[in-house]
Amino acid sequence: MMIRKIRYIFLPFSFLYINRHILWHLPRSFYYNLIFFNISTAIRCPLFIHNNVKIQRGENSQIFINCNKKSGLIKIGFNATNFYSSSFDKSVFTILGTWIINGKVDIGPKSRISIGSNAILVTHRLWVTGELLMIIRKKVYCAENVLMAWHITIMDHDAHGIFNIENERINPEKDIYLGENIWIGCNTTILKGTSLKRDIIIGAGSVVATKINEVGVVLAGNPARIIKKDVTWGGFY
Repeated sequence: MMIRKIRYIFLPFSFLYINRHILWHLPRSFYYNLIFFNISTAIRCPLFIHNNVKIQRGENSQIFINCNKKSGLIKIGFNATNFYSSSFDKSVFTILGTWIINGKVDIGPKSRISIGSNAILVTHRLWVTGELLMIIRKKVYCAENVLMAWHITIMDHDAHGIFNIENERINPEKDIYLGENIWIGCNTTILKGTSLKRDIIIGAGSVVATKINEVGVVLAGNPARIIKKDVTWGGFY
């Protein structure tokens, strides 16, 4: 019993020491934790938001955490490289729909994410180096261990409607599915209808807009095609 009491006494100090590099961002982060979560979750502060991240939310926006709600589980706008600056490379996070979180998330600086009304983003372990543009109007699913380099664009829609002569829309939104252990190279575009299985590497500058049924492959080109088989990659470092 005494050990448990001592543990609770030192818990706040431990939290501050571990997260000392983001202390200036904690007040604002805690505010948004109170906005998005109930009090029992909010006091753990699972959501860390850099002060240079602009947050826009709607009345029906929701964030669900289906894993250990530890401090700093989700980090938005913080830099882990030497070629971005969290202080100058600002991010915008717009959530009008739903974000379901099943693992640790790190989203680097200069990223713009928009989850539209009735749209859904599902993530597991996700790492974004920086400068991600993700616009969701239906659903984007990221399975375990998805790594994105920089200057990635992901869109599950065409932004504008296209109609036939009967005035019927012919370009509906389509889900995007990114399977386990996927590495997306810089300057890549992922378009609606993309469905990838596991152990896939996407070369820099590729455009992906299709379903790939094979596993353990390298994709490259515009449109992306398989250029190498029977490969995997080393995961997060």
